[in-house]
Amino acid sequence: MSHRFFTDEGFEFLALIALGSAAYRLSEVGEVYATADRITDGDGESWFEEWMATATRVRRIAEDCESRGDVVSARDALIILNNGSDGPVSDMLFMGAVDAVARGWNAITFDGPGQGYALYEQGMFFRYDWEKVITPVVDFLVARHDVDPERIVLSGNSQGGYWVPRAVAFEKRIAAAVADPGVVRVDTSWRSHLPPVMIQLLESGDDADFDSYFAQGVENDPVAQTTLAKRKEPYGSDSMAAIMHELEKWDLADVAGQITCPILITEPEDEQFWPGQSRQL
Repeated sequence: MSHRFFTDEGFEFLALIALGSAAYRLSEVGEVYATADRITDGDGESWFEEWMATATRVRRIAEDCESRGDVVSARDALIILNNGSDGPVSDMLFMGAVDAVARGWNAITFDGPGQGYALYEQGMFFRYDWEKVITPVVDFLVARHDVDPERIVLSGNSQGGYWVPRAVAFEKRIAAAVADPGVVRVDTSWRSHLPPVMIQLLESGDDADFDSYFAQGVENDPVAQTTLAKRKEPYGSDSMAAIMHELEKWDLADVAGQITCPILITEPEDEQFWPGQSRQL
């Protein structure tokens, strides 16, 4: 690609997502370019502030249009932009919700523990037993008049490829499920980057040394420090050793056999986080 918004790979990736969202009317090309132009490359605070400024301005336009009864303009201008967090709820609009509605389905999405509002406003952290999250969502849906309780489908992408199979192994009101991709052990995406000596420390229970070595590995890399801090946030722990031990429970090997509904398991090309696990699942 001849044009880049940023030299920072993370910023570039998310800017392209925002630009691609224009096809779903979730962004406007000119606004993406204008916002990116104001952002200091690699500066997380700048990224957050400028996208928030754009979102706030566009929301005011939408609310003004709505107050005057101009519902078409209101629809076109109330837009949700990616704020740089991992997996914001707005992603699900272009990852299924828009297409579902276009085909006559109802669609719902939510922030579960460790995600978006549930994390930052309610202090809820990731949990391995995702059926405890999906069951209340199903309870909410079956109480609605516009939901057929026999035709509820659950679809999850990325780490949702673990959560969805885990949930449907226990929540039997789900008629069908999608795991994109299939994930059996979540921790392999972390462990695969660790040298053997770190694995040995982890398995021997030497958590203090593990955390110390981990901290040393990123002490001269501010970008890595920021990324790591954001990755740890949803687990509610500052100890990487504690997180890795928690992730030992995130394993479908003993529960996948309890899945009774039809499930579509995708196998993306060049899967970078959980290669081979779709076929394993």
